[in-house]
Amino acid sequence: MSNPRQKKKLRRGHVPRQSKRQARARLSQRRYAKGAPANAIVAQAWDKTKSTKANFAALGLAQNPNSDMAKRKKNLNPKDKTLSTQVIQQLEELAEKSQQPYQAYCSRGEVIFIQECLRKHGTDFDAMAMDIELNDQQHTAAQLEKKVRKYVQTLEIIGNVQSIEEAAAQSPHQDETSK
Repeated sequence: MSNPRQKKKLRRGHVPRQSKRQARARLSQRRYAKGAPANAIVAQAWDKTKSTKANFAALGLAQNPNSDMAKRKKNLNPKDKTLSTQVIQQLEELAEKSQQPYQAYCSRGEVIFIQECLRKHGTDFDAMAMDIELNDQQHTAAQLEKKVRKYVQTLEIIGNVQSIEEAAAQSPHQDETSK
């Protein structure tokens, strides 16, 4: 290492580049690595001696869904039924159990805006849409109706309100000056 350039490389922390042969070997190690899947249902039926592709085929699952769907479209045969194993049935049951409806919540600013609109206009969404001072973002009547429904849904989750009319009646900040 008597060459000054070589010494500079060492001081800079130069890391030698990987050769193509080393990169190819590392890639093939990753490609053919065998490991147990994270899902407990599939892990029970997983055979560590088989390849990933063979395990998926044995379980009746698709390793690459895109290419499998393309093949199925080409060979569409009504007599062919998909392989239905216990693993697939268990996975479908798990998926059905875990599905929960999405519940939308209003942000604090949106709650204040909707309460003000309901206090001033009740359930008249066209009037809310035309009120430029209150509706400064120019939401349409349909958008405002969706926002009010979302607000009511939020209140239903909390347990305060059952309908839009009740929400309009309960909206706080009742001013005598605005009447």
